[in-house]
Amino acid sequence: MPDTSESSVRRLLEMLPDYACGVIWLVDVSLGVAFSITNREATSAAVNVAAIIRPFHVPDIAVGFLLAIAGVMVPYSLARALNPVVVVVLNGIRDRWYRGRHDETVSEDHLKRLDDTLARLKLPAPNHSFHLALMPYLTHRRSATAQMLAARSRNFHEQAYLAFPVSILVGLLVFAAFPSHSAIAFVVALVATLAALALTIHRAQMALIRWYAEVLFAFLVVTDLPDVAMPERSPND
Repeated sequence: MPDTSESSVRRLLEMLPDYACGVIWLVDVSLGVAFSITNREATSAAVNVAAIIRPFHVPDIAVGFLLAIAGVMVPYSLARALNPVVVVVLNGIRDRWYRGRHDETVSEDHLKRLDDTLARLKLPAPNHSFHLALMPYLTHRRSATAQMLAARSRNFHEQAYLAFPVSILVGLLVFAAFPSHSAIAFVVALVATLAALALTIHRAQMALIRWYAEVLFAFLVVTDLPDVAMPERSPND
């Protein structure tokens, strides 16, 4: 039987990148709100909220429980809501400026060999993102290799999700470093945000290109290897 405790721990670890990303988004929002309102407006809002909840008596243990749930679910939900938007933007940038680019280790001979091998195996040959054809084949032939590549893909996707919230945080911290929040401070913070965003997006796109190369070379190596029968699992495994 599968170990439920181990699977639960694995699931929690898989949620951590989204949670961390959501926390950074919350910090961005909090700093943005803090910079956009005055102390008097903040005090007035706090007084109004206190007046609204004063008639309601909520046990302290319930308040603590709700705060704990909100502290976990709000960042995680925020990241899950915004990450697809980040993916759409990154895909658009890839299609506009990075389509057709290959890692320096990939030569024309490798690409021709790839096309010939796909034709010989009667596999589809996409014009771009050829991993869509290669990963299922690798999963069938060498599952350990496919799992390793999939793990690397998850890793750089998680880093790509951080591109926008981290870049915005950099800009907000630069803005906060100025003694007076003037127009010059805003322009410098905007430039810092755009520079950090350009750097992180470029790194993410190049990581994806390198991953494409890893998938290509793994496919070419595996197709030269003889089929290996997978050992049968016993009922107790």
